[in-house]
Amino acid sequence: MRRANHLCRVPQLMLDRIMDLSEAQKVTAELHVKDVITRLRNYQVSNGGFSYWSNSNYVSDWVSTHITDFLIQAEQVGYRIPDFHEKPALDYLTKQANAWRRGDYYSKSNNPIVSTYLLLPANPIWQP
Repeated sequence: MRRANHLCRVPQLMLDRIMDLSEAQKVTAELHVKDVITRLRNYQVSNGGFSYWSNSNYVSDWVSTHITDFLIQAEQVGYRIPDFHEKPALDYLTKQANAWRRGDYYSKSNNPIVSTYLLLPANPIWQP
């Protein structure tokens, strides 16, 4: 499955916290995460959101939320996240969350919760 298969790599950010890994396993997990971060560029659309499919113009708010969360978590555990990923993604999610209106069932972002997690002041990304 080529579609957003990078989401399967999220647990690799935390593997060393939940089990003992050999040095080789740590290196493999780190290389996988770095590879995913690099490949995500092919899933990001010009407005900052992310698509299910590489090099697609269709943005999925659900995928955008999960990928942005992955990038934030990766950064928090020490991975370098390129500016072209994180800031546009957060800007996109903020715009989508602010554009949602109750009863607007035909809007592209018809789920008010889809972006809320990333936008909450309690989220670690907003801590100084």
